[in-house]
Amino acid sequence: MKHLAKIQSEFIRSAGVLKNVIDEIKNQDKPSIFLGGSCDDNNAWRKNIKDKFDDFFFVDPYDIKWSPEENIYEELAALLNVDHIIFYSGGEGTKKEKTFLNDANKEYKEFDDLNELKAYLKAIKL
Repeated sequence: MKHLAKIQSEFIRSAGVLKNVIDEIKNQDKPSIFLGGSCDDNNAWRKNIKDKFDDFFFVDPYDIKWSPEENIYEELAALLNVDHIIFYSGGEGTKKEKTFLNDANKEYKEFDDLNELKAYLKAIKL
């Protein structure tokens, strides 16, 4: 019974956080962009993009303490609710996210070149 109560408690907590994530995305006047991909460069690419493009609302799921048990529902909800999804130089986690998105018929763009990613965001901005 304790195990079931813990699962229920976690689900209720996650549902509340999910609603906040979705509300935040939907209440933006700016186009929303999910930033997925590499965490290998101390997130320099993410900081660079967010600093350069303030015309967007970025959903950046990076969390140094990320664990699927605590964060996966929020991340999946964000993927389904943002306007655009981009992946930069992704690894195993990106492969799983892309499989999820393919199954959900949700479009995304993938980049290995940061300048191409920036050009894509500039095109959206126009």
